Amino acid sequence: MPESFDRRAFFRSSLRRMARAAVESWDALQSDPRRPPPAPLRRIRPPGALAEGDFLARCTRCNDCVQACPAQCIIHVPEGHPDAGTPWIRPEERACVLCTGLQCTQVCEPGALRPLERPLDVRIGLAEVDRGRCVTWHGAECRVCVDVCPVEPAALVLDGAHPRVEAAFCTGCGLCEERCPVRPPAIRIQPLAGPGAGGAP
Repeated sequence: MPESFDRRAFFRSSLRRMARAAVESWDALQSDPRRPPPAPLRRIRPPGALAEGDFLARCTRCNDCVQACPAQCIIHVPEGHPDAGTPWIRPEERACVLCTGLQCTQVCEPGALRPLERPLDVRIGLAEVDRGRCVTWHGAECRVCVDVCPVEPAALVLDGAHPRVEAAFCTGCGLCEERCPVRPPAIRIQPLAGPGAGGAP
């Protein structure tokens, strides 16, 4: 009986040591400076966003723009990134709908988002067509992105059978990317940089 008890105690002790070693190894891996950083994210900021450096300097991560968005397209940059908690948009999942009053731009007290009045004032990115993925360049008919474009004059037009981006009118809302039938989308919003990004003056 004592021998059996000792054997069980030995196995329990061994299992505890193994579990502790696994946890310590995981913790060491997480804090290892050689561990690669998280994959870069495409930063599509909400309408009215200042240029990235100014935006980050002013954004307090207050969540007001997230709550104001009727389309629920504004989410938080996930943990593990230096700007975690700041607002961004993933147009391939849920695009900006250029809502009436551009509500997110009206509630930002720190001024990371400037108030905007008209959809055409928005400049959060620029649509870009990937000919290698767009089905119209492979013999199929498609006009989804052209039909879904919400601005007037249209930012997407057909050039023959193929979509063409009219950069002067593109707000970067991302509806074309969200609705593209190809996955990953054949049309993607590229972030803008520098003065005027987001529609800020």
